[in-house]
Amino acid sequence: MFKHIGTKYRQNLIFIVVISLLLIGMESYFRYSSPLLELFTRAREYLFVVIVVLLASFSNRRLALAFLTFIVTFIAIQLAHYNYFGTLLFPMEIYLGFTKQHEIIDTISTMTKILIVPVTLWLIALFVVIMIDRKTKGRQRYRWVSVIFVLILIFPIIRTSVGYKKHQLGERPNELWSLARNSIAVTDHFLGKTLPLLLLDKSTIPPWQEKVFVHDANSSVQNIVLIIGESLTSKHMSLYGYEKETTPYLDALAKQHKIIYRQGLSAGVVTDSSIPMIINSAQKANALVHIINGTNNLFKFAQSEGYHTYFITAQSQEALKYIRTYLHPNYIDTYMDSSAAGYDYFSIAHDDVLVRDFQKIPLKNRKNFIVLNMAGSHSPYQAEVPVGYKPFGDKKIVDQYDNSVHYSDLILHQLFAQAEKLSEVSTLFLFTSDHGELVSEEGFGHGRLDKESVYNVPLILYPVHTKLREEIGQLLTKSRYATHYELALIVADVLGYKSIRSDYKTPYKAYINGRDLNGVDGFMTVDYNQTAIMKREIH
Repeated sequence: MFKHIGTKYRQNLIFIVVISLLLIGMESYFRYSSPLLELFTRAREYLFVVIVVLLASFSNRRLALAFLTFIVTFIAIQLAHYNYFGTLLFPMEIYLGFTKQHEIIDTISTMTKILIVPVTLWLIALFVVIMIDRKTKGRQRYRWVSVIFVLILIFPIIRTSVGYKKHQLGERPNELWSLARNSIAVTDHFLGKTLPLLLLDKSTIPPWQEKVFVHDANSSVQNIVLIIGESLTSKHMSLYGYEKETTPYLDALAKQHKIIYRQGLSAGVVTDSSIPMIINSAQKANALVHIINGTNNLFKFAQSEGYHTYFITAQSQEALKYIRTYLHPNYIDTYMDSSAAGYDYFSIAHDDVLVRDFQKIPLKNRKNFIVLNMAGSHSPYQAEVPVGYKPFGDKKIVDQYDNSVHYSDLILHQLFAQAEKLSEVSTLFLFTSDHGELVSEEGFGHGRLDKESVYNVPLILYPVHTKLREEIGQLLTKSRYATHYELALIVADVLGYKSIRSDYKTPYKAYINGRDLNGVDGFMTVDYNQTAIMKREIH
């Protein structure tokens, strides 16, 4: 076939044909096995692959080998990521890959079936790349092609760095692009914008910093208990209309008109961009300076009003290592994570430890402001419930998730019961989740702004006594929706701190962070009225 071509150029041609077919083959498999994608991408995407491989074939051999090893590895990661999360890799997730290794390992432990094909394809592709490189080691190479190839790879990084303000969201994965092009583009954006902005603590949007409250009156509620779930979407709660009875206890309280609940809209789509917003009464994206200053920190308000403050979590020291500072531990009298229950630095406890720790708090004898942070429904889902706890079975991932929701309902029952025994003590429970979770054929996980279930969370108030219930009910807006910011305002109000703003409810608007507090990963605004969502816009 190639006998009329010179020996060296013949090897170049073999290299181009085999490697191009390899990458296109991986692309074709990806699209064939993913029913949500178009079967074929645009012809120019295949041309892009061929041109890149052509440049690699005439470049320095080590450069070409390193580049192709990166490409086939990144493609395999993209395959695994899409199989689980239902989306290609985002730039911020590369950063999280270095900072959230333990969570990733825990999730991977439940993905062995999903990983079999990507890992197998990666090993085969790596073998082919290495063998073809050896078989064609005598191919023609030019130094000037190597220089051009490097410049072509570096130029997008420089362009992104210089013009980062023009791209509020940055380079997002594009499902019409080839996996090879997506891999290069996402890496370019990560190196050119995401990583520098994170390292320099910069953002592309104006900072939000406000003094929101003024002290108004002393609190009359003895125990204020804010419970923050983990990865719990209201889409999988029967209280909000889910077809399985995942929240029987909350359902019963609702029928008895003991709880007040709204469709919650979270402050962020990951824990790190959500919990700091709640605890520091922050409304908009890039509120980092506001959070660090701690001016509107709920623990600070509680301490100033004579409350003993608690932060008790079933999560590990490792899981909250980036959040702890934002909580302002100097305002927390008692801080406990899973290590207090005997777990190591990385291990997350079951949520029954929260029940045991809550039982030890003297609810009757002093004023207490308590934040309980659950392990909830974080992946791997079956790890967050006791062994054998599977009311919905465990064959499917969605069943495992629903089991964790049911278990959270049980934990709430046990927590609420402790206060219900003290009929003479006023206690207010507030329950939400840091963010929701995508649990469907489209994928699993969180961290996305484009899926409702990721930012749809429960928002529930349970004033244990009837008189208190009437007072608290007046603090919520009449809309069927409520935000984490509104939840923080309610807590502050109960603590005796009134909002000095009059515009936060009119018009109704939610601000939802991406994966980062700085706004580097973008944010969403959601406009709504008393009955419906009017507009969603990703910025």
